[in-house]
Amino acid sequence: MINVTVLNTVGTSPMVASEMAEYLVRKFRGTNNRINKFTLIFTRDEEVVSGVKALIGALKSHYGWLKIEPLELSIKDVSKLDDFILLLEQIRPAVVESKANGDKIYFNLTGGRKLESMLISSYSPLIGVDSIYNITNKQIRNINELYERNKDIIMSFKDIPLNSHEEFRELSDFYSLHREKLDPIFFPEFSDIDINELFVLHLPRDILAEIYMLIENDRISRDDLEEIYRVPDYRLEAYRESGLIIIDKGSCYRTDLGKALSHYLKQI
Repeated sequence: MINVTVLNTVGTSPMVASEMAEYLVRKFRGTNNRINKFTLIFTRDEEVVSGVKALIGALKSHYGWLKIEPLELSIKDVSKLDDFILLLEQIRPAVVESKANGDKIYFNLTGGRKLESMLISSYSPLIGVDSIYNITNKQIRNINELYERNKDIIMSFKDIPLNSHEEFRELSDFYSLHREKLDPIFFPEFSDIDINELFVLHLPRDILAEIYMLIENDRISRDDLEEIYRVPDYRLEAYRESGLIIIDKGSCYRTDLGKALSHYLKQI
């Protein structure tokens, strides 16, 4: 049996998350595998938040049993590395909890900002992502037109609170009132959807342990690096080029990115 936590970055096209949900529901039907949690990662942009709330209404309206975890970042955009580091810090508790429960982590890279998707994909072996998915829709132009045509309904979700303790009942009820117009957006014809599972680079555990050893602390002296850690220079250079460490006068310093990723590696 496989339990799955789905990570979705959500931007101005929230329907790619509901398409991912429908795909997995269909895929797992008749098996012992199940979606344990659907985690939605989004910024504080007003349009994005409204779309996320409409998405939650759609998901709960169709899959009332689905556990949804909305994670609103404390920023309005992810446009630089510092934003990504903050994203890593803020989604870490959810990812660590899922890994501790033995869940597989599936990442849907289709939504959200390109920088988010690129960086999460690039560092997925260190974050603990097991599978990456990309979704395309043959009728995307028509879907986007429908979304824009019903933008007033979607934006009207913004004032409904995210009451997870009530299973998002208000969002589900409001969605149901407009289901005829919104279902073709959030649940389009499944035959028009292409789901591609992409390869994740899986690193050997000794390499993961070595990386963690280097970024566990702020600094490693040159003497310790040579006498205790004994990491070959070519691998140190690879870790430096990957943005995890800085080598200065023979000593090794972890970067802010390395520090953020060390908290994930500690759990792997």
